Amino acid sequence: MASGNATKTTQYLVRNGDRSELDIEGESFIAALAKIGGGDRCDPPIPFVEFKNKIWMVCRTDTELAVRPLGGEPVTAASSTLHDIRHVVGADGRLYVIYHDPRTSTAHVAVTQDGASFRNIQLDSKESAWRLEAAAYGASVYVVYYFFRNSFHKGLRAAVLRGGRVAIPAFTIEREQDYNTSWHPHFAIASDGTTWLTYLQNVEDDKRVRSRFDDPARLEDNAVGRSDGWEEDYKDYFLQTGVGAWMTWWGLANAAPKAKDTPSAPIPIGKTHDSVGRALLKAR
Repeated sequence: MASGNATKTTQYLVRNGDRSELDIEGESFIAALAKIGGGDRCDPPIPFVEFKNKIWMVCRTDTELAVRPLGGEPVTAASSTLHDIRHVVGADGRLYVIYHDPRTSTAHVAVTQDGASFRNIQLDSKESAWRLEAAAYGASVYVVYYFFRNSFHKGLRAAVLRGGRVAIPAFTIEREQDYNTSWHPHFAIASDGTTWLTYLQNVEDDKRVRSRFDDPARLEDNAVGRSDGWEEDYKDYFLQTGVGAWMTWWGLANAAPKAKDTPSAPIPIGKTHDSVGRALLKAR
């Protein structure tokens, strides 16, 4: 709704033909801006999930993430989130909400067994999970996400959750040093375990690659080991050097006081002029 120059967004829930207004504030400008660049992946404003025989809403107010059963009060899952959010109910009866925490720029998961309180676990280090996907199979929840360590180390990583904990810590399944990769992932697991994973291999040319596995556990078979180089760890600095030269012309002059201001001077003081002409300056 719009009134004058102000715009108000109102959320409604329609159930069995009845419409009721939801007292949920919209996302902040920053949260909405963070969705730019999502490509062909578009999330609903308010996702729904069935958990403990109830329908729950997963909603973000400003940057806070909360879940709430229909007709119930919201429960805060995370105090700060941006970019993608994925929620999965595992075979262990727990609700897993995977998200990116902008305060530390890291991947996190919020876990609850009863919907009354959440426990938060950090999944990876800096610059992880701007873009992410998650799916459940068997007793496990599989998470895949984009990561960036530095310009020479970026790509796709995965982690496995089970029993409300991290069963298999994050491991790299795609690593690239020449160009940006692994944006806009899609990840799905069929009832027989067939797993599909697709993402942009090269963000610049919009080329998408697809992989098929007989079982999601095969993701770990494609793990890329650590390197011994400096690029393995996160870097948030850079060094810039260069050599240059340019021409300039100088003309220097200084003002002189008037004769009446210097009566004791034997002769009037005139202006002085200096001309350096062209000069070559070097910088290195």
